[in-house]
Amino acid sequence: MNSEDQSEPLIVDRNFLAARKDIAGSFLKNLINIFNLEVPKLIAKLKKSHQMLDYEDVKNLGHKLKGMSLNLGAVHLSEIGRTIEEAHPENVHLIVDQVDGVFEKTRLALTELLDDL
Repeated sequence: MNSEDQSEPLIVDRNFLAARKDIAGSFLKNLINIFNLEVPKLIAKLKKSHQMLDYEDVKNLGHKLKGMSLNLGAVHLSEIGRTIEEAHPENVHLIVDQVDGVFEKTRLALTELLDDL
């Protein structure tokens, strides 16, 4: 296994956000704060839909998670959302189980970036 296979996935693309800092300043701060408040609600809905075996809603929520994450350069969480959106119902539980940990890493990275804005 090479070092690329062992590396952590990109959590937040700092260059993506840095390019927007000068343009959007306080708007970006507000967007990060809203993201940090709304994504846990989305994750709760995702888990409930998964428990209810409502895979259409699971796919829709995965799509929403992907889009919300892409808006902030949250690469890994966006990839999780895409994977949920495209997953076969029998396999979606493997991905849903990862979403809390990936969100927490993303939230911490974005919160750290707030200090730099």
